[in-house]
Amino acid sequence: LTATIQLTDNFGVGLSEALKLSSSVIDTGVALGISTSEAGDLIGSFKALAGLSADQATTLAKNVTLLAKASDVAPQQVLKDIAGSSEAVAGFTDKSGENIARAAIQARKLGISFSDVASAAQSLLDYQQSYQNSLEASVLVGREINVERMMELSLAGDLEGLQKEQIKQLGTQAEWGKLNVLQREALAQAVGLSVDQAAKFINKEKEAITLAGQLAGQPGFDELVGEKGISTLTRLTGGLKSLGASLTNSLGPIL
Repeated sequence: LTATIQLTDNFGVGLSEALKLSSSVIDTGVALGISTSEAGDLIGSFKALAGLSADQATTLAKNVTLLAKASDVAPQQVLKDIAGSSEAVAGFTDKSGENIARAAIQARKLGISFSDVASAAQSLLDYQQSYQNSLEASVLVGREINVERMMELSLAGDLEGLQKEQIKQLGTQAEWGKLNVLQREALAQAVGLSVDQAAKFINKEKEAITLAGQLAGQPGFDELVGEKGISTLTRLTGGLKSLGASLTNSLGPIL
């Protein structure tokens, strides 16, 4: 019921299709370690907002989990970030949804959420304000802050690339350490971040530049499923089907 309502009420999926998808949503949630409601948000976002089929949405969710693990990031947190950011998914996703997934994993490597990255990208698309912020920061810190590349990446929906460019414009940890409070505030604002978010980027600059591998073709998802990764509902349904088949085989000839 939770899965069905989540799909029909929040994402406009038809009732008959939502009923068919509900078991898959539940199984995905169990396998990936998130709640049924979060799994419904995740699959619904990928399906309704990114234009993926139910199978493509489920596969993407699984591959996000695998790439997050390969990148030493907690996959449940990444999936929850995406599930809770439907507006950002609708605004920035590409046709495959892969850019959103990679951006969400990259964000968690840097210690912030996907919604934080999306907010930064949105703020950078205010061109007039972004140029003004970059000029003020350039004067205060004594070096040029190039905002154009960050705006280009934001407009293209490349939020993973945006985070790398933000790190580049922020500079090194040594440079950050020499700045006073006003300089740090201006620099952080110029790249679309708060001061604490910018500090997290600076402190993790070396470990967060590259994600491990590609999203597609990640091996080993079978380890996430199996008996523990299948919902009670699916096991019960499977058991009833098995019982029905046995009864048909045993009683059918007699009847």
